Amino acid sequence: MDFAFYLDLVMIVLLIATIIYAVILNRKLAAFRRSREDMQNFLTAFNAANERAETSIRALKEMAEDSGEKLREDIEKAEALNEDLTFMVDRGESIANRLEKAASDVNAGRRGGNSASGSNPSSKSGNAASGKHTAGAPDLASLGKDRNDVIDDRDGYGVETRAEELAARMVRDMERGGRSDAQDQD
Repeated sequence: MDFAFYLDLVMIVLLIATIIYAVILNRKLAAFRRSREDMQNFLTAFNAANERAETSIRALKEMAEDSGEKLREDIEKAEALNEDLTFMVDRGESIANRLEKAASDVNAGRRGGNSASGSNPSSKSGNAASGKHTAGAPDLASLGKDRNDVIDDRDGYGVETRAEELAARMVRDMERGGRSDAQDQD
């Protein structure tokens, strides 16, 4: 009897331990089921966020490609404009140099004409009255040229274009104004 009693006692203790372990395991399984539902909700939300992110990335790539293409077009336009502006600036410098040369030629012609007729004021008025030689302009007859030759001349005697002719005329007029002011002061 002793042996059966101890055996029953061991069985009771083991059954109580099994019941306690089963209760603890049941609670953990219930918590796991709740966690599993939370995990499922989390994974569903994560997948939705991932899909939105992928959609946004695709849209961003398309926008970047469109912007890149537009930027390339703008750069090409800017390069073309830069080339045009560089050409225009170079042309402008060339024209300015020719205008400067034409103005200096006019000044040199005027100085040469003034020194040749310097003390004879009647010769100045005679030329102006005849219309053949204006004050400050080189005497075209002495150069063997008429007005059209001077406009078309490209070897340095005259002006190349109508704009250069007008600019030379403006320089003469400004210098005449300066000379008449200086004569008025004398």
